[in-house]
Formats: sequence, structure tokens, C-alpha cells
Amino acid sequence: MQKVKNVFRIDTGRTHGWQVRITRDGERHTKLFSDSVHGGKEAAYEAAVEHRNEKLADLPDLPEGRAGQLHTDEVHERRWESLTRTGVKGLGFTMTSYSRATDEKRPYVSVHWPGEDRWRCTSYSIVKHGLRGALNEAAETLVAHTDHEMTVDEMIEVAAPPIAELLEREGYEEYA
Repeated sequence: MQKVKNVFRIDTGRTHGWQVRITRDGERHTKLFSDSVHGGKEAAYEAAVEHRNEKLADLPDLPEGRAGQLHTDEVHERRWESLTRTGVKGLGFTMTSYSRATDEKRPYVSVHWPGEDRWRCTSYSIVKHGLRGALNEAAETLVAHTDHEMTVDEMIEVAAPPIAELLEREGYEEYA
């Protein structure tokens, strides 16, 4: 079996098969072809490749020279809106490993904004800066890189309560 673009092998737990994954205009098209359903690994692979070829014929082509998905204004707006649970477009909350030596995670305020060629992001530690300090750093970063409709102070006031709730849920109530 030769490697074919958009077809991936899945061997986890009780799942064994080939998955077809294609993204166009921000919409994911996936389908799993199980070894057991299709009569073995090779038959499942052939079914996956056939499905992939049919799907690619139905979907729009990628622009010349683009290896990734299509990026329309609508896709950018959906991504921009989905980046947050804080009520402020572009500000988020994440639990991230802070040390490669342990699996311990720490809370961060994250900030995301569209760059010229790709999305940009950075994060600020709530443990290091405190909740208000991390929010302030993130909001200032967002204002510096976007034409945001909110001021830094407005962002902090809107985002602080949902992040405090998320901190409590994660067991970091001392930072809320």
C-alpha cells in the first residue's frame, strides 16, 4: 500500500482502519473505513482511497500552489469567533504543560489574531502574572495587533468572570 494524501491509518484500542480526512472552506469531511467491516486492512484501504477520489472530485480544488485548506473570509470569521470561551473575540483560556519533566498543567490566558500569512498566538501565565495581569498583557497584545472593537479595560472586565469560573473548575481557585 502506497501512501496517499488525505488517507490515514488508525490503530487505537479496538479501532483499526483507514480514515479519509479532507478540509475545504473550513469544513471537514471525514470517514472511517474499518478493517473488520471491509474484510481486512487492504480492502479497507482500497475503499478509503476510492472514497477519497470521489470526494475530491466533488469538492472544489485548492488554489494553485496552496497545500492547505481554502481560507475564505467566512472561514476566518468562524475561526475568529470560535477561539474564545471568554466573551472577548481573540482572548482565551488554556491549561498548558509548563514543564517537560512533569505532566502538570498551569493556567494561561491565550490571545489569537490573524496575521498576514497565518494565525498568530501567544499566552500569558496566570500563575506568574495573576488573572488581571495576564488578562492585561493579552488584551494589550490583541489591541496592538488588531482593530478590536473593545478597549483593554473592557476586555478585562468581560473576560475575567468566565476565566475565574474556568480556573475554579480546574482547581486553581486561588488565582480566580
